Amino acid sequence: KQAEGQLQDAFEVISSSIDYASRIQRSVLPDGTLFSALLSDHFVLWEPRDVVGGDIYWSRMWGDGVLVILGDCTGHGVPGAFMTLIVTGALDNALTEIPCGQVALLMQRIHQLVQVTLGQHGEGAEADDGMELGMCYLGSEMDELTFVGARFELYLVEDGYVSTIKGTKSGIGYHGISYNQEYEEHKIVNLGEKSFYMTSDGLI
Repeated sequence: KQAEGQLQDAFEVISSSIDYASRIQRSVLPDGTLFSALLSDHFVLWEPRDVVGGDIYWSRMWGDGVLVILGDCTGHGVPGAFMTLIVTGALDNALTEIPCGQVALLMQRIHQLVQVTLGQHGEGAEADDGMELGMCYLGSEMDELTFVGARFELYLVEDGYVSTIKGTKSGIGYHGISYNQEYEEHKIVNLGEKSFYMTSDGLI
């Protein structure tokens, strides 16, 4: 009975801690106001497998345009949640360094900052973690979309037909990827009736 009581106490402490961590993770997610103000038709489906998880999304104003990002970190649960906060910090720093609209450079800088944070840019690195990331930038006129993917795809729907825009095959972070890894930009114009979807591998 004493052992059972100790186990129950430990469970309650851990559960309470993880629930609180979930509130912290949710606080970095956008509240939807920006999406609603800029996009006439949109939705977000975010259902972590665990209380905290490694999938995360952001939206930020960047100059006169808007940046929409979806990320899928290595790991689930607490390790994945740690990675989402590391990448969020890298994003905030990179946005202050990279000129507005330079989406491929922004992705590269996030990659570099994650590698430095995890000590992956030198010899003897222990952490081999990172993230797959999809990044869409809509300019001020909302008539051109720039997509950059780090092991990530963008789905384009037009006239009932789905096409796939493939990103660069390298993710961000990870020990084996070059510090100066370059990421390819894809520009889509004449947005008109086109619809775009980003998804982690948890929900294809």
